[in-house]
Amino acid sequence: MKKILVILSFLISVTFLSSQSWALPACPKKSNFSLNRDHCYGQFYFLNGYTYIGEWKNNKLHGQGTLTFPNGNKFNGEFKDGLPNGKGIYIWSDGKKYIGEYNNSKMEGKGTLTFLNGEKYQGKWKDNKKNGQGIYTFSNGNKYIGQFKNDKQYGLGTYIFASGDKYKGKFEDNLFNGHGTYTWGSNTDWGGHYYVGEYKSGKKDGHGTYIYGSGDKY
Repeated sequence: MKKILVILSFLISVTFLSSQSWALPACPKKSNFSLNRDHCYGQFYFLNGYTYIGEWKNNKLHGQGTLTFPNGNKFNGEFKDGLPNGKGIYIWSDGKKYIGEYNNSKMEGKGTLTFLNGEKYQGKWKDNKKNGQGIYTFSNGNKYIGQFKNDKQYGLGTYIFASGDKYKGKFEDNLFNGHGTYTWGSNTDWGGHYYVGEYKSGKKDGHGTYIYGSGDKY
């Protein structure tokens, strides 16, 4: 419920941006950029193909606004000193979408990245990469819940397969690595069985115990 409320707050802020009557006065209409665009709102077409409509301060993008890139990408949200800062929505021309927090033009803080194939990441970001606690849902139904480092599953986490199988333990570079527990799903021939032990590069490696559904051990 908390995650739903966070996403709704972003959508409400952007809806407000697109429908609001600007509180600031309009910027000078002449195209001469030497004119002082300060504490005003307006649209400007840059020579490099960028388009901005929104609020300005000291000739910089500052406040609420929408920046459209030459390649069709678009950012809609908060700016500070010419850069995206705060809450915003970034939509790529291929349909990929990020809703979340920015710091100096980078995805940083909490945010959700959604792909066209249905994959989604919800969690912490730093320097445009997944860093910290997060949830990644794959298009095939698999899901990872745990820690990330530089866009990779790294640290403690739980990987849940669409089949019902589950691994809970340590990860490194997107692979099971270290101590962990693998439990087979009830819909498989091995339902109720589980393995507790060491992994390396995604494979069982080292000491471990296989426990049958009956409680017998190997």
